[in-house]
Amino acid sequence: MSYSYTVEVYNTKVNVIKEHRNSHGSGPAVWGYIHEKVFNKPFPSLEDPDWKGMSGSDKIDHHDLVCLGSTYDRGFIGIENLNSFAESARIVHNRIIENTSWTWNHFKGFAEDAEALAKSHDYRCLGMAINCTSVCDTWFSRDTLRRKWEIYHEIGAAS
Repeated sequence: MSYSYTVEVYNTKVNVIKEHRNSHGSGPAVWGYIHEKVFNKPFPSLEDPDWKGMSGSDKIDHHDLVCLGSTYDRGFIGIENLNSFAESARIVHNRIIENTSWTWNHFKGFAEDAEALAKSHDYRCLGMAINCTSVCDTWFSRDTLRRKWEIYHEIGAAS
């Protein structure tokens, strides 16, 4: 079984915060929720042409966008935005449960990890990231660490 996990992000390394069993509760849960919300149809894949025009949709709010961004390779949540992310993750967790056939997802756990890191972290820690699947341990790559980007700064939603 593959799994998702959260990591503390530093300039040159990451430390695993927590493993969340079954990776389907991270990326696929939020991708499916947003695809159904925007296009009123089940999520086929990230290669679906619908995704190309989605970023300008007025059906996606700040909370959806931040949680979607947290599933992207090399995207991380900066220390200063962890509490804001935690709020968004809790909201999106509930939206996924209430508006899709998903009966569970990891976003509540991701919120808890973000709040714990916000309260106590090494001064060198840049923030937290989500590795959506252990099939591809993205955050243990030097290339990822060189090319990382802060989600809130990229989408213009910094707190």
